[in-house]
Amino acid sequence: MYDKNFRIQEKSWPENYYSCSDPVKRRELLEKEIRENHREEDAVRREVFEKRYAFHKNGFEDRFILAWLELTKTDKNRAGIEKYKALCRELCISADEPADVLMEEWQAFAAVWIDSCLSSRSYSTGVWGLVPLGEKKTAMRIAGDIDYVTRILASCAGMEKEFRPLRSVLLTTYVQKVNNGEQYWVEATGTYE
Repeated sequence: MYDKNFRIQEKSWPENYYSCSDPVKRRELLEKEIRENHREEDAVRREVFEKRYAFHKNGFEDRFILAWLELTKTDKNRAGIEKYKALCRELCISADEPADVLMEEWQAFAAVWIDSCLSSRSYSTGVWGLVPLGEKKTAMRIAGDIDYVTRILASCAGMEKEFRPLRSVLLTTYVQKVNNGEQYWVEATGTYE
């Protein structure tokens, strides 16, 4: 972030935490903040971090991204709906109103996923990666995936209410990240909600 004299300004907590996509750096920032300030919301932030990331000897695994990718491939049949419900737990979807900290983590997850889709050669191509889709079709594909998971499958599983907060976060992030996002969203889903 720059001020009017073009000097770099530090982001404040927790903005600097959520804008960082590297799990190792995020963990360091979080642990430092907990040591220095001892806020209860940061303890909750740590719990959410630990639900999102699994540690392995080779690094981190982003469980939110993995669950989301599986959800986009889930069928609407009975077995698919059971799988869907299990994957929802990985994303911390529940009947309870999500905590602000979880909503912020979903926003960080949504930004990472949407950015990766927009920059991914495999996501933005068709016919076995040989034909580029173009900006609009890639944006429509992202909107379609969000709608499929958060509206169509949620309806099949009877989980529309549980998914509304995540859908709202994904839609807001989509509109912020995608050029002409509102227009493409409406074209892809037929609604602006």
